Amino acid sequence: MKYIYKASWSVVGGINLGKDAQTIVLLESELCRFFLTNTPDPLLLDIDRGTALGRLMLRGFVGKRGDEEFPVALNAEIEEIKTERNKKRGSHPVMIVEAFGDIETEITRPFREHEDFIVTFDCVHKKEVARNHKSEIEAMKLAVALESDPPSNFTSLEDGIHLINEEGKTIYSISFTMSG
Repeated sequence: MKYIYKASWSVVGGINLGKDAQTIVLLESELCRFFLTNTPDPLLLDIDRGTALGRLMLRGFVGKRGDEEFPVALNAEIEEIKTERNKKRGSHPVMIVEAFGDIETEITRPFREHEDFIVTFDCVHKKEVARNHKSEIEAMKLAVALESDPPSNFTSLEDGIHLINEEGKTIYSISFTMSG
């Protein structure tokens, strides 16, 4: 199965993209792509949807069968996530990594299947996938920091992963963790 891992950071200091600047592709390889943008929302929509699904599940919304209001609630949650991200980043540009590859996983029982996507639990370990791309991410952050004057700092905004099955349908694997 294919996976797509995305992460984003606010680039603080050293870089100023013009207000109307287009998204810049910093690097494109077989393993990943890096972008620098003032408009991260379109590039992060798929992980925003995954985060929104997790939030709605915590509220008990997704489990309701035949719920006509689900698409409205999902879109409202996505808009809230975008608003939170834009407040956190301020006017700073955003660096985004999109890493991809194949992963061995099995979906034994989807929690819920929609027209556009499937929701399941714990079929992929996000931290393990992120760790596989850490060297590329750290190298790009270093390159951007060293190329900017003064050197940039990075504030993590969000990350997420989703899968694409053989039919091309997006699969969101929801995982909940708690600590005390």
